[in-house]
Amino acid sequence: MRKGFSIIETLLAAFVLSVGLVGVISIFGPINTASREATHRVVAAALAQEGIELVRNIRDNNMIAGKSIDHNMSLNSWRCIDYNDTALRSCNGVLSRTSSGFFHHGSGSDTPYRRWVRVERADSDTLNITTMVTWGNTSRPSRLNQCTAINHCTHARSTLKNWH
Repeated sequence: MRKGFSIIETLLAAFVLSVGLVGVISIFGPINTASREATHRVVAAALAQEGIELVRNIRDNNMIAGKSIDHNMSLNSWRCIDYNDTALRSCNGVLSRTSSGFFHHGSGSDTPYRRWVRVERADSDTLNITTMVTWGNTSRPSRLNQCTAINHCTHARSTLKNWH
């Protein structure tokens, strides 16, 4: 009686094992893609909300200084805003990252994100704010209802009131 495995048995076992490993490894590609897409969606949502907060900060500073709530707001057009801005300004929307990790519209490490802010006056005491963030090679959609996660776009909206 022989002990051990024949060469055919060994080759068959190696083939079965390699087919199983290829199957398991092939799952990692789609998982990695889904993880990267989820990360983009979370970061984009945070950047959209940050745009609202930055406009709120300008509104608050305007009110403290006794100015109108829409001072330096460039109403009814898509603009850019950063954490150190005192007014909305024109730009192409591309966000870079500073060495300290802040996103801004300026020099630094390029990111896949673009952000725009639009301020509209609803009445004398109310501003409607919309922010739109895209990622990848997506340009800003012409209409807000075209801004969907499938199109690599997200947005946030808020209403700001005069609190005086």
